Amino acid sequence: VPFSGIGRERVGGLVDTMVEREILYEADGVLSLGRRGESLYGKKNFFELYAVFTAQPMLRVMAGQTEVGTVQAQFVMMQDNTQGPLCFRLAGRAWMVVEVDWAKGVVRVRAADKGKVPSWLGVPGVLSHELCGAVKKVCAGEVEGGRWLSKTAKRELEAVQIAYEGVVGPGGQAVEDQETEVVWHTFAGGAINRLLAAGLMLESGKKWVAGNLSVRCKEEGISGAMTRGYVEKLGEVDWESLAKGVAKGLTRGTWTKFQPCLPQSEESKLLVNRLLDVKGTRRWITSSENG
Repeated sequence: VPFSGIGRERVGGLVDTMVEREILYEADGVLSLGRRGESLYGKKNFFELYAVFTAQPMLRVMAGQTEVGTVQAQFVMMQDNTQGPLCFRLAGRAWMVVEVDWAKGVVRVRAADKGKVPSWLGVPGVLSHELCGAVKKVCAGEVEGGRWLSKTAKRELEAVQIAYEGVVGPGGQAVEDQETEVVWHTFAGGAINRLLAAGLMLESGKKWVAGNLSVRCKEEGISGAMTRGYVEKLGEVDWESLAKGVAKGLTRGTWTKFQPCLPQSEESKLLVNRLLDVKGTRRWITSSENG
């Protein structure tokens, strides 16, 4: 049965939150859409909610009768309307969204002074731990390039493998001092690396930037030797508690049209599950992969 795993207490908390936020209105034991609920999900806004399930993955961007290009539907859905209209750059110009016609898959825009670059990787734009682990094996030469590679591709692969010599493979040193930064080559995937970066920041007091294959720090006063010491302490980190703060800091806009309905505790769980991998981080820290 759908939603059978949700107990009465959680349902009650959800309803109470929606009533408190005026998403629902309660009178004589009957629930209906409240003032804020009407603005979020009522009348024409219902089509935007419906679009969560039916929208095409790409939307055409139209300035008048001219098609400017396309953007991902997810990029448009992520916009937090409380922060003003969505402005983005496309085809070398900045545009402001005037209207989104979900039924036709069209975003109508007009010229703007500035805008952000659209996200094309989905949300979040991360690679999995498994895929990054496979990349590591290729970089270490543990997997043959294959006969299907062209001569140019083989040369490029060899160049990448040479660049990672001494970093991956037997006896490799995962933490590397480079000219302007310290790099920890984890190959753990973005969801795990985000937590590892937060853990290193907790231990070192320095800002670390997470990618899919590595975690980096460009601040002064940090070295590879110091970083290896911080890495050894990561086994003592309370990853669950850390994840809640990290996930909140990573959000841009809303993840789902239903997010305003969620109690704070449920919203935190949603963000942690979508953006981070707590169990994977704990397993990775205690495994031989982080050597």
